[in-house]
Parts: sequence; structure tokens; C-alpha cells
Amino acid sequence: QMLAMARILRTRARLLLEIPVAWGSRIADRQIREVQWPSGALIVGVRRGEAECLPDGGFQLLSGDCLLVLVHRDD
Repeated sequence: QMLAMARILRTRARLLLEIPVAWGSRIADRQIREVQWPSGALIVGVRRGEAECLPDGGFQLLSGDCLLVLVHRDD
């Protein structure tokens, strides 16, 4: 469901996904460390409005945030 709305930027070995946190999403109002992410996924940034940050595990996700997630590309 999240990937259906993702914007995908590709390189040879990796994908950088922009994934919005939708209203009512199960990851909204949770810390990054509380979410069970797919193996190999790395949250490299969060955009909230006009601000961008490099989050740590204690970063609280909110509806409307946009996650920047780096993953290995499977061919």
C-alpha cells in the first residue's frame, strides 16, 4: 500500500523511495524504531513540510511526512 504512492529514484544497485505517510497510516504517530521495516531498508531522511531532517530511531513520524528510504535494487 505504501509503495503504491512511492516515487522511485533508481541507480544501478539502489533505489531511493519517497514514501508519504498517509493520514491514518499504521506508522503515523510512531517512532522510527517502533516500525518493522523491510530487511535492508534504511530511512535516510524525512521531509515535513518545507523542512528536511536526518532522523534517528527516536524520530516521531507524523501523517503528512515524506520518508526517504534507501533500499537495494533487486533485478
